[in-house]
Amino acid sequence: SEFTPGFVGQSAGKTREIFARARGKVLFIDEAYRLNPKGGGTFMQEVIDEIVQILTEGEYRNKMLVIFAGYPTEMDEMLGANSGLRSRVTGRIHFEDFGVDVSVKLLKLLCENKGLKLSKDTDAVVATLVEEYICAPGWSNGRDIDTWAKAIYRALAKDKTMAEVNEPMVTEAHL
Repeated sequence: SEFTPGFVGQSAGKTREIFARARGKVLFIDEAYRLNPKGGGTFMQEVIDEIVQILTEGEYRNKMLVIFAGYPTEMDEMLGANSGLRSRVTGRIHFEDFGVDVSVKLLKLLCENKGLKLSKDTDAVVATLVEEYICAPGWSNGRDIDTWAKAIYRALAKDKTMAEVNEPMVTEAHL
């Protein structure tokens, strides 16, 4: 994480640098739940405390948009790390998990971007597998679809007969 420079006592300064670069802009902190001191210890408590301080200063207040992105439960825990943080994060936008249709479209798109085409006979199998995957604990939407597309690519690359074809076709065996 860019917020952890390596030594206790340096995190506040690094946090201030990050916010200074973002002033007048949007600061997007992906997987912001990693800032939770329960997981990151002293470094992260220092970061959280500095963020609260920065968000109260006139130099920053209403002069930038900070987006903390992450999974709802983990974000709730992170926001509780400092009593002032939750009150300074005034809005929430929840994005629903991908459904079957979106997941299938994304998988096809990612495969096409790798030069692969899914054969028509894979449509039903892909939809069935996606239904199973999205119900699995820890389903990570796009990340899991991307991992799956990469696995399909590797499976196809191992198939020597398909490697000779100019336009590789993904079959049920590659899923």
